[in-house]
Order: sequence, then C-alpha cells, then structure tokens
Amino acid sequence: MAIHDYTDEKNVNDFNGVPAGTYSCMIQSPVRRIAKDSNNIVFDLHHLIIDGPFEGKTIEDSVTFTPNTGPIFKALYAACGLPVNSVDDGDASPLEGRPLLVDVIVQWSKKNEHGKWDTVNIPSDADLDVVNETALKEGARLRNIVSYGGYHLPADGTPSAEGTQL
Repeated sequence: MAIHDYTDEKNVNDFNGVPAGTYSCMIQSPVRRIAKDSNNIVFDLHHLIIDGPFEGKTIEDSVTFTPNTGPIFKALYAACGLPVNSVDDGDASPLEGRPLLVDVIVQWSKKNEHGKWDTVNIPSDADLDVVNETALKEGARLRNIVSYGGYHLPADGTPSAEGTQL
C-alpha cells in the first residue's frame, strides 16, 4: 500500500485539454456502444496525439450512426484510409491504430435553466487559462471536441512528422 499526495494536482473541473487546432493523431481503443437515450449505435473514439507539444494527450470523440451523420463517417473513414462504401456499424475495430489529422475545438458548456447544455466554441486565440477561470466561476466546463467532419488524411497518407500543431 502507498500514500499519495495530490495537493498540487489540478481540480477535476480544471481544463486539461489542448488549444484549438489540427493535430496528428492515432485512434486507440475504439468502442462500439448503444446510446442510452436513443438506442442509436455510437463509436467512442480516443484520438491519441502522436507528435508535437501535446504528444500523449487524448481527444475523446463520439460519433453516432443516424441518417444525418453519413458525411461524418465518410470523412472519418476516408481520413483513416478505409473504404467509405462499406462502413460496418457493428464493428469499430477497423479504426484501431489508424493515423489521421483531427481538427479540435475548445467548447464552453453550461447547463441552462431547463437543464440542457448550452455550448459555445471558444476562439482559437483565446487565453485558455482566463477562459477556464471564468468557466469555473460560472459553473461552466471546457472540453475538447472534434469539429463536424474534422478528420483529414495528409497528402502523403501518413501522419505529420513535423512535431508541431498543424
């Protein structure tokens, strides 16, 4: 048994994400599940940043199969170099280990008087420390999301090797 000191750790609500931008990632441990509220099939994706100053951080993403999300799945599978004409909603495993570029947004979320989440995308040039402080004071939260259809395959078909945010 060990004793741990978490005094200097961030608070749970502190934003621990990455600034808005495009990142070279690899999909890790994609999971297929059924959404509780709609019974739709969902792929939960973990985009591991594989180079640059945020290497090792993960962007969490969920993509739901609905009649309106075909363009998102097309962009995702194309960016992963997978066929877009035979996407199997029963199996997320073909996405495992696939490199791709991911467009990331920082989103501000706060519950309104009806218990629903109101969201606003934070400008990419915003000071995230100041935004996070304000969010904490107002009972809001910040999180990273992938922009609508924000998946890309680099021209050479491999992830960026520059080691920087693109």
